[in-house]
Amino acid sequence: MQRRFRDRRIACLGGALEAFPMLHVLDIGANPAEPPPYGALMRAGRCRVTGFEPQAEAFEKLQATADDLRGYVRAAVGPAGTAKFWSYRNSGFASLFRLDGAALRFLGKFVPQLAHESE
Repeated sequence: MQRRFRDRRIACLGGALEAFPMLHVLDIGANPAEPPPYGALMRAGRCRVTGFEPQAEAFEKLQATADDLRGYVRAAVGPAGTAKFWSYRNSGFASLFRLDGAALRFLGKFVPQLAHESE
């Protein structure tokens, strides 16, 4: 049932995108911690992906999947120039912005997993 729905969704989307034979997706923060929202398009051969991922371990996992339609750059994306990059122990928690008290309160139970921070 789920596969049939996915196939219909891709067929419908493919029809809507008929004028665009190949999409180019820019994935900022391409960490492979979760399946990408464009995964079905990628599997259907309807998009190319250029992913940007600054965290070394996540980047290496992505590089292992690189092919003719997927390429990755180990870099953060932000304003031009040099900036501090804040990386936390839990993969996927990284930013050009340091977590402040309000963000830590919002994250609640995840705070112990973020214990280490580096610039």
